Amino acid sequence: MPESGNGLICSISNGNEFYGTFFTEQEATERIASVEDIAGTIQNGELFYEFTDDGWGGAGTLHIMFLPNQINVEVLNLQKAEENVSGCGISGNYEMTIRE
Repeated sequence: MPESGNGLICSISNGNEFYGTFFTEQEATERIASVEDIAGTIQNGELFYEFTDDGWGGAGTLHIMFLPNQINVEVLNLQKAEENVSGCGISGNYEMTIRE
C-alpha cells in the first residue's frame, strides 16, 4: 500500500489481459482508497471494471483508457457508503505516465 499519492500498479499480458490495483489519496484526510485485484480484457484501448468496495465502502466503475505512454483512469457512477458521505473514497479523473 502506498504512503501517499495516486497510482495504478498493473501488468498487461498477451497484449490485452490486464491485472492491477488502483489507489488514490484523499487530500483533506490523507486516507488512501483503493480498488484491488482489477482483472479484465482490454478492448479497443479501454477497460471497464465494476468495483464494490474502495476500502471505504464506495462502489462504482473504473474506466481505464490506454493511450501512448499514458493511462487515464476515470471513476464512473461512484456510490459512497452512507457513513462516508463526507467524500472519502475514489472519485475523479487521473492521468498517469507509464513507467517500466
